[in-house]
Amino acid sequence: MDNKKKIAVAVTAVMNYMYEESLECAAQAMIPKPAAPTRPKFAPNAWGASGRQDAMQLRQLMQFRTFKSTRF
Repeated sequence: MDNKKKIAVAVTAVMNYMYEESLECAAQAMIPKPAAPTRPKFAPNAWGASGRQDAMQLRQLMQFRTFKSTRF
C-alpha cells in the first residue's frame, strides 16, 4: 500500500509540473514579439570585403604553388 501512495504522489507531481509548464508556454505565447528590423545593423564594408577576398586568393595561389620564389 505504501508503494501505491508513493507512485500516486510522484505521478501527481509530474502532472502538476507539466500543467505549470503548459501555462508558462501559453503565457509566453501571448507576449508580443518585437518586429524584426528592416535594415541590417551594419553597412557592408566594400574595402574590407575586397581585402579579405585578396587574402583568400593569395592563400589559394600559394597552396597551388603558383609562386616559385618565397617573396611573401
